[in-house]
Amino acid sequence: DAIRRRGAFLEVGATAKLEALLQFLVASGGLLPDLATALRLELPLNLRQAASAAGTLLSANGRSLFSAACLALDTHLTLLPGEERASLDMQAGSLSGRLVSQVWLPLDARLACETVRRTPADFPLVSACVAAWPSGRARLVVGGFGSRPRLVLDGVGVTPEEAAQAARNACQEAGDDFASAEYRAEMAALLSQRGWQRVFKTD
Repeated sequence: DAIRRRGAFLEVGATAKLEALLQFLVASGGLLPDLATALRLELPLNLRQAASAAGTLLSANGRSLFSAACLALDTHLTLLPGEERASLDMQAGSLSGRLVSQVWLPLDARLACETVRRTPADFPLVSACVAAWPSGRARLVVGGFGSRPRLVLDGVGVTPEEAAQAARNACQEAGDDFASAEYRAEMAALLSQRGWQRVFKTD
């Protein structure tokens, strides 16, 4: 359950509690502030003190902002046996019969998580999480619906307009009892542009 910095990564033990991770980020001078916000929104305090980082990631549905943020950050998992590293967005085919021992969060990326919620404490109706690296690489994840958050972009030199269109396309069949697909498509496009502007500091 240890949490420690390892070079450009934060190594989080699989059984580390969400509240412990949140407090580590806050105590470390505000590391990944939008990830800290995602943790606060994920669960109330008493449940954050009981829920583990790996367990939350592996059981999360599409409304999990923490899972969406970690997917945008290209979070990796250490799998046992063998100490293999697997990307969170490739987990479905690589976790059969395996145990997770560590969660690896990059610290050299900027992260922006934008949401629309009915109330400040609600799960998102729609979310867009953008991560950007000094190399110019960026990843966009859309959430708020479905069984898992969706990685919709991973590339270099992508414009805010291209990101918005990718987010819009990802929501074409995103309607459910909470919001229509049309509403989510437009909100995802807007939120992705807003996140893009934050991580790249554009006007």
